[in-house]
Amino acid sequence: MSAGRLAALFALLALAAPVPARAQTTPTLDALLAAYAKIPGLQARYVRTSRSALLVAPVTARGTLYFTRPGYLLQRDDAGTRTLITPTAVHVTRGSKRATMALGRSAEANAMTLPMVWLFGGQRAGMASAYKIAFRRGPDGSWTLRLTPKSAKVAKVLRAIEVYGKGLATTKIVFRSGYDDTTEIVLSKVNPERRFSAAEKKTLFGLRSAAQK
Repeated sequence: MSAGRLAALFALLALAAPVPARAQTTPTLDALLAAYAKIPGLQARYVRTSRSALLVAPVTARGTLYFTRPGYLLQRDDAGTRTLITPTAVHVTRGSKRATMALGRSAEANAMTLPMVWLFGGQRAGMASAYKIAFRRGPDGSWTLRLTPKSAKVAKVLRAIEVYGKGLATTKIVFRSGYDDTTEIVLSKVNPERRFSAAEKKTLFGLRSAAQK
């Protein structure tokens, strides 16, 4: 996959979500991943701010994030853009326009697309296959998870992903591109115990129940 296509994919994706807020003690990485692994589904509001030397001013977007197992993540901007990650593809819809990129064939595309899905599932092996993992604990219960791409091709487009939190609650995610651009996502109104009905799964994620298949 060319650096140009990787850059286009990075521009489409700004993914994030929290784990349940419980005691404000600093977790270990294993405890954090275990908490993610127990989430049945998730819904949260987000404010996404993108900064670039090519922009006169930061660009801000607001929307809602939805996550359900196994590995479906939908980001829906209030302006109408939908970015849906499934286990096999990424679908981006903006008005009447739709773009789809298959996953699985390109390790670079998977590394750009799946880190947050790996995090939700507590899949340390998945993250470790594509990223160097650094976890720093603070004295006040705060922590930072930093993912640095192992692939030089990915690193040209995505320099690092930083996830910030306190206790078992994630508060902010920052994507740092290889071009010194940043995308910062701040989370609010988080429901980490969201359970979607069959109708909601069909509408939001395109999932059909076993009876409908």
